[in-house]
Amino acid sequence: MSVHESTPGSVIPAEIYGQFSEHLGRCIYDGIWVGPESDIPNVDGYRSDVLEALRTLKVPVLRWPGGCFADDYHWRDGIGPRESRPRMVNSNWGGTVEELAKWVEYMTAADGSQAELRAANGRREPWKVKYLGIGNETWGCGGNMTPEYYADIYKRYNTFARDYSGNRLYRIASGANNDDYNWTRVLMDRARWDMHAVSFHYYSVPEWDNKGSATAFSQEAYYTLLEKAMTVEGLIQNHIAVMAAYDPQKRVALLLDEWGTWYDVEPGTNPGHLFQQNTLRDAMVAALSLSASRDEAGTLHLSLVNPSLSEAVSLELSFDALRPHTVQGEILTAKDIHAFNAFGKAPAVAPAPFKGCKVSGGKLHVTLPAASIVVLSL
Repeated sequence: MSVHESTPGSVIPAEIYGQFSEHLGRCIYDGIWVGPESDIPNVDGYRSDVLEALRTLKVPVLRWPGGCFADDYHWRDGIGPRESRPRMVNSNWGGTVEELAKWVEYMTAADGSQAELRAANGRREPWKVKYLGIGNETWGCGGNMTPEYYADIYKRYNTFARDYSGNRLYRIASGANNDDYNWTRVLMDRARWDMHAVSFHYYSVPEWDNKGSATAFSQEAYYTLLEKAMTVEGLIQNHIAVMAAYDPQKRVALLLDEWGTWYDVEPGTNPGHLFQQNTLRDAMVAALSLSASRDEAGTLHLSLVNPSLSEAVSLELSFDALRPHTVQGEILTAKDIHAFNAFGKAPAVAPAPFKGCKVSGGKLHVTLPAASIVVLSL
């Protein structure tokens, strides 16, 4: 394998390491929020261990409150005394132009009626808000719209999402489902001058009508899912080509802001909460979406994946100019591809130091165990 580390490449934006936090499973309640009276250590109700983990990750952007949850979330229900806030049943797609306009003003305006309301709730200074998604999966749970209708609706809502007090919103339109290139074509034709980016969602799913178990799956199902995960690159390039026909300067970005796997909910859980477990298989899907990079200090980072469930793989890596003398690495694997981590149990899937590589003659020799992910730093 040849690594062309001397060839100039694209700068990886920090936002690619962003996170998505939605009201699914126990992500928000129990996972992030436990309340200030909880026995679990917390800071104003937020789990201390999660806050520390997020600080360690240096999360550049956090997408919240949705997903589909955002479509029926009313921001006024989330301000003021906690005991006075209503409970809600989420049924997707809600909110008016006025509500959007006042929410943006409440968050970002330095003065005015909404700024006074914010101050009354304990926050004098406005927040700096960069990313604003206007609609989510509007082809489905976000309204079952046609692209023509959504493009008009988008422009209407966007008009009243104003910039206040030096804050500049980065406006993101709701993009296509999988390979619906017509959606992208219509949106670019009608609304490209009113947005900075188009979102794109892609999930690796065995079959939408028969998604299968997250933890009990056959070898065939494992390899089929990995094959589906690998198709996302082609979809991205095809959507980019459609966008380029209307925007040759590439002013409008394509943002893959939902991706991953999707299975049947775990037995015994609320079907509406969509609680799904993650195994080593899901780590494979994530790893196959990554490759190599060089950080600001000049260190080269390589991600190597061996998805085979039975065979180790030996690699010889050569470089353009780099002559490695030392290498550090970590490996993620487990005794069983179905392994997953659970609260109250020792981690079954966890990074460990990797010793399966050596440097010889300016080349790197690596042996990847079956079903393993290795990250090397040179």
